[in-house]
Amino acid sequence: MQADSAAPDGANLFVVDPWSHAQRQRAEAVEIIGCDVPVAGETLRLNLAATAGDVTLADIVPAARQLCDAITARTVERAVAEKYNIPCGRGCSACCRRYLVPVTACEAFALTGRILAAAPARSRRMQRRLLLAARRIMEHRPPKLSFDESGGCNEADLTATSRWYEQIDVSCPFLEGDCCSIYSARPVACRQHFIHGSAAGCMGHSDDAERLPMPVQMADVLGLVAAQLESAEVEAVPLPLMAAWCDVNAERGLRTWPAVLAAEILARTVRQTALEGTREMSGVR
Repeated sequence: MQADSAAPDGANLFVVDPWSHAQRQRAEAVEIIGCDVPVAGETLRLNLAATAGDVTLADIVPAARQLCDAITARTVERAVAEKYNIPCGRGCSACCRRYLVPVTACEAFALTGRILAAAPARSRRMQRRLLLAARRIMEHRPPKLSFDESGGCNEADLTATSRWYEQIDVSCPFLEGDCCSIYSARPVACRQHFIHGSAAGCMGHSDDAERLPMPVQMADVLGLVAAQLESAEVEAVPLPLMAAWCDVNAERGLRTWPAVLAAEILARTVRQTALEGTREMSGVR
């Protein structure tokens, strides 16, 4: 699968098709940065294009989504070819009701910006849903998450958080009629959440469902990229709390870095994470 190679208008960082010289010329990029990723025993060749402009943390997200979608699609294709049963599909919202989605600083700013830019009535509706979910969460204080040196979250913490979230009964604020209302801009954690096993297991009615391992967890990547750019620790924000978090951290959302620097860090982090992730992928055959 090729990543979408169309450069968004005004974007200073995006993914281009490595095989198309014409597309690379049209991108008018000052630098093309290779991002080869080992996926399911093959090398997925992806390129990042960076202009001479600057980017905010939010500006990094579209390119990260493109990389994420290409890596995820190839992984799922391989799993299906290997006869894994993947029940995920349109109309299934089990994960949207069972899991508290973490978003990185990059995504918090990008998604909040999308909400504020929406049509007034739609924007108000989404903000109200976020507020109601945030109130519910703050009433029941979530467990604290801890991160390892690679930016990954402690598995025991994730399990405890999932159980806590199920108990307080809060669906994703963006869920409308069992469908995601921000599907094209959904968090990378959602983009990579695939289950193999039965649909009943996915909904928690049995134990015959497991997460499909991914060679690269793009949420970890974005967390590490933001941490390196800001010279700070890796952090994650519960999705329903991201608007309030952005208000508190508004100045961070305005800070910029050279697009080339951001692209280099993003590509390097994806490659490093992929090399580590191949060990986990050994379970998908």
